[in-house]
Amino acid sequence: MNSNAAILELGSTPHPRTKLFLIDDHPIVEAGLSLLLRGHPDLHLSGSCSSPDSLASEGLDRIADVFILDLVYRGTINVDAIRSIRKLAPDSVIVVYSSLPNRQYRTVVAAAGADEFVSKDSSLATLLSTIREIVVRRRTRDVFPALPARDAAGPTGTDTIVIGDVHLTRRERLVAGMIGRGVSIAEIARTVGISKKTVAVHRDNIRRKLNCRDSNELIARLSALSLAP
Repeated sequence: MNSNAAILELGSTPHPRTKLFLIDDHPIVEAGLSLLLRGHPDLHLSGSCSSPDSLASEGLDRIADVFILDLVYRGTINVDAIRSIRKLAPDSVIVVYSSLPNRQYRTVVAAAGADEFVSKDSSLATLLSTIREIVVRRRTRDVFPALPARDAAGPTGTDTIVIGDVHLTRRERLVAGMIGRGVSIAEIARTVGISKKTVAVHRDNIRRKLNCRDSNELIARLSALSLAP
């Protein structure tokens, strides 16, 4: 197993792979995930185990960039597994993929340190899309130091990020960050897990909000913002 941490460098070709580690005692989950990942060269299943107790206590942050885990092992719910992984791999992404009730456990796993809860009622494709969005958000969250996140919700109830008096939704900020780094519409769509048409809609909304005449002006402005001290 390669011990070097994988880095997802947006806008580069080819992409270094993001390493995933699965903790689940159902072999069918690993089989399905392995099969699905054949179509996603930027993601790699670096290993798996059937219980969090099987994880080594040292070097956990070198095993994977993203840990996917269930919470139920031998009939017992183990929320402490999240805390253990977070302590040993503070910078890794932790996604709970479980059949436990979404509404009840989403808050519980977040409080324990997980980045997201995905129900096993959802498809594995949804799981990968969620992981991609979290990874991309982490890589782009510091792209715009001049764009502080606001805690207050915008007029429609959506959390916003503000440039002057202009409000961007979190998805628009994500797309803006990638556009500012020269990532193509097709690549944004593939990475975030949305259609190219949806990306284009976000791009046009951002352009109108920033009063840019065309896409070239938008790219220039976002690039300047991303490099601002």
